[in-house]
Amino acid sequence: LRTAAATELGTLATDLADRSPDSAFRYAAGAWAVRHTPQARRALLGQYVRAQDVVASYGGLWPGTAEWTSMSPDGGALVVLSRPDGRADLTVTAVTGAVAGKPRATRLAGVPSGLRLQTFRDAVSDDGRRYALITTRGTVLLWDLTAPGAPPRRLSGELPDRGDAYESSLDFSEDGARLLHFLTYERPRPEDDGRRALLRLWDTDGGRTLPVSQKSVAQREPVMAWLLGDGDRMAVAATESSGEGTNRYLDVHSTASGERVRRVYGPEPGSNPMPGERGRGVWFNGQDG
Repeated sequence: LRTAAATELGTLATDLADRSPDSAFRYAAGAWAVRHTPQARRALLGQYVRAQDVVASYGGLWPGTAEWTSMSPDGGALVVLSRPDGRADLTVTAVTGAVAGKPRATRLAGVPSGLRLQTFRDAVSDDGRRYALITTRGTVLLWDLTAPGAPPRRLSGELPDRGDAYESSLDFSEDGARLLHFLTYERPRPEDDGRRALLRLWDTDGGRTLPVSQKSVAQREPVMAWLLGDGDRMAVAATESSGEGTNRYLDVHSTASGERVRRVYGPEPGSNPMPGERGRGVWFNGQDG
């Protein structure tokens, strides 16, 4: 019986390794404790290889299987979108205190119904105090993670139809006081003056809309935008195609006026950049990789 139990626990550890690492480790440890069988040894060794750098593990913080996570840079705040067994909609849980060894999980209220992967974008502020989510239709919700159970502040309702949305992202300023939404889309509206990109900016304390110029995304084909520092400036990555190929540009603009402050690089062939170190640098792959 002990051998059969060790075999069953080892099998469970292997089956759960991807979906629930903490449970997988417990099953593997249990298998080894019951009997030192070859299968129990393999299960325990597999968990050690997978989690050799893990210093702590906590279970039961969110329901179901985690399908999406976002966190603050220091890991102090983690937001998990999970799917409880048998349900279609995603549940959103904020976890704080895990780095300090005292995890606290809070189920966020006011999550839109019908939330699925690929139907939203989100962001956590650097200080871990705020969480923002935008749906594919343009509704923006902002949660105060320091007020458990509080409903989100609705910063924006649905946007007018512009066809398919190609790129959509949210970004907080370093102090968390401002939130930027960047969107590229298929079909400009009359008020867009031919632009295929849109910027929106909010004050996160009061929820009011802040002035932001569209000038910085009116030229070339913008592919990414993010705030720098306290949000007075922003970085805009863009592409420009010609018969000789595609060039990339990265410029710093004044958020309010849209005037270019400086060019970081371009024209430069290669792949699109990715922000690093909270806007203090970028990762960029050239043609030679």
